[in-house]
Amino acid sequence: MAVFAAPEAEAGFVNLPILRAALREKRVLSIAYARADGQTSTRRIRPLQLQYWGRVWICSAWCEVRQDFRMFRADRIQAINQTGETFTDEPGKTLSDCIRINACEGL
Repeated sequence: MAVFAAPEAEAGFVNLPILRAALREKRVLSIAYARADGQTSTRRIRPLQLQYWGRVWICSAWCEVRQDFRMFRADRIQAINQTGETFTDEPGKTLSDCIRINACEGL
């Protein structure tokens, strides 16, 4: 499903099925992520929400590497793997917490 025909949105479509399934099933994912400056890092994330922001899909998540909320553009996820692990909601790491501290609002 697409909202607008933007190349960035289209580039992220490949990752959306895995992200959506991980959201529904509360699965931890391992991703290789390219930052805006081109550097790549590996992250373990707990996906909390998918949002469409104009031209890109964003996955708001708890990042186990940074121990904080982060937003990941779907089109910048270079590799995505299921870890086989699931997570349960923990205080301070939920979507409600992310929204409460404004970490999941916008780019």
